[in-house]
Amino acid sequence: MEVYTATWCFNCIDSEHALDEAIGDTDVTRIHYHRHKFETLDPFGSNSTDSRWEDGYGEASVIASRTGSSGGLERLAPSSVFDGERFYLGTKTKSNSLLTDYSTSLSVGSSHPFQPTDTLSLEVVKMECSTCNDSEYAFTIRWSNSLSASGDWSAEPVLLFVEHSAHYPDGVNGVEHYKHVLHEVVPDPMEDGLAPEWHYGEAGLLIPPPWDGDDMSVVLVIDWEIPATDKSNILPAPAVSTLLCFLAALVPVRARDSRL
Repeated sequence: MEVYTATWCFNCIDSEHALDEAIGDTDVTRIHYHRHKFETLDPFGSNSTDSRWEDGYGEASVIASRTGSSGGLERLAPSSVFDGERFYLGTKTKSNSLLTDYSTSLSVGSSHPFQPTDTLSLEVVKMECSTCNDSEYAFTIRWSNSLSASGDWSAEPVLLFVEHSAHYPDGVNGVEHYKHVLHEVVPDPMEDGLAPEWHYGEAGLLIPPPWDGDDMSVVLVIDWEIPATDKSNILPAPAVSTLLCFLAALVPVRARDSRL
């Protein structure tokens, strides 16, 4: 579950409250991207987090926000994405309420092609670091998976560093305690890692410091893609939601996060 938000965004409060209610006690990993580029009021996020949002959902956001007088924007708060496939912009509902929209989307689930018995694993080991300063921490991160599927598909691992709760009393919208804050994205941890293929990997990384406390987690995401066979969907379509599902083809399949 991915959300684009900001500490000044009042509509985000309504959207996130509806998400809280829709999710309830369900085991859902939430990733909250905070607006960063050209931002003066929100202290969270980074170039890597905004870049991931733009690469994955920027085109969908442009289409959803386009009006007669505006060409649309790649990053707008609030935006919510379910399973990387279903995009919701703002607080405008597609049914009788945001709660109904979000509950329905959660019930659909991911359309990934992998087997129910396939597994993901993630291990985090703290390293000694003589060159690190007091706010830096070095870890070895190892991951593996047994994902398999028939047909033509591709996949790659991504590491996301998420803080469970960050206290920021100066937020304009008054939330004060901001949850599931995404601080950094490592889009290709194997680039400098030790493993030759994506089914397993190991990388030594400096972990971004949390805003406060010691509640930083690393989340392993597998971005997968199936080549589109119906190219006609790229053209303007009467149902924007159908087009957005097609554009959001990189779908994350998440393991449980591992605490650092």
